Amino acid sequence: MRILTLSAILGLAAVASVAAAASQKAHVHGVATLNIAIEDDRNAIVEFLAPSDSIYGFEHEARTDEEKARRDAALRALREEISSLILLEPRLECSFRANKVGIAQDGDHHHEKGRHDGHEHEGEHGHSEDHDHDHDHSGGHRDVEAEYSLSCRQPLKGSRVNFAFSKRFPALHELNVVLLTESRQEKTTIKRDQGSLKL
Repeated sequence: MRILTLSAILGLAAVASVAAAASQKAHVHGVATLNIAIEDDRNAIVEFLAPSDSIYGFEHEARTDEEKARRDAALRALREEISSLILLEPRLECSFRANKVGIAQDGDHHHEKGRHDGHEHEGEHGHSEDHDHDHDHSGGHRDVEAEYSLSCRQPLKGSRVNFAFSKRFPALHELNVVLLTESRQEKTTIKRDQGSLKL
């Protein structure tokens, strides 16, 4: 088994971040990006980005109790149910750990992202956007972003992964999946959960 060096892993993470930033800038409603950076044969980093209206139905700051409940339920699903959205082969015995699940606003992406890093469990107490300011009710875009660590007992190489994001989030009709390894970069488009990706 050949494990990537730290520099190689950081390189993959950097490429994934660039892809994420490009997706964030595009902000196409109903379209999300999923970056899978394979660290070694049993571990990977997974990033998910999508317009917030495709996940919980609106882009403005949640104001009413109903809106906050919808937002928090969606973020909770991404934090706790990711294994039912990214469908790996059961024989691999994989598990996900949510490193962060949060919301970023267009034009302040990095700043918002940094603040949410310190609040990995936002939404559990109904306050995932506590740091938004009162004047922040403009037409700026909001995006949901999440990052996970994936660990498996069996090698990922050669396995297939399916997706069920549209089943859970009907407004999300297209998923652009970017696969990154030390020697391979591949992109595929999954529409309405139809199709799979070979790792």
